[in-house]
Amino acid sequence: MPRQHPEDVARHVVRGTASLAWTHPARIRFLAPAEAVAEHDRITPAAGLLSPVDERSCLFGTGTGSLRDLVTYLTGLDIAFEVLDPPELRVLLRELAARYAEP
Repeated sequence: MPRQHPEDVARHVVRGTASLAWTHPARIRFLAPAEAVAEHDRITPAAGLLSPVDERSCLFGTGTGSLRDLVTYLTGLDIAFEVLDPPELRVLLRELAARYAEP
């Protein structure tokens, strides 16, 4: 008898392979429903794992080899977000926001 898989097989593979490849794993809370975020053409299974939190937000587990690349990716989505991890990503976003806000 085949054993029951605890989660979607694709999610399991992405979680396992991606987490090994990322120098900087990241957890992002999108301030939008998971259904709306999932419709975005740049949110793909290869980009990370999207999980609903409630009717107004969802978690995105992702990662990168470069925090600056992740900043570019996240800000290009045009979806409000909060960085849960890593703290270095929050620091970089604050530094860049301050730099861009200067006259």
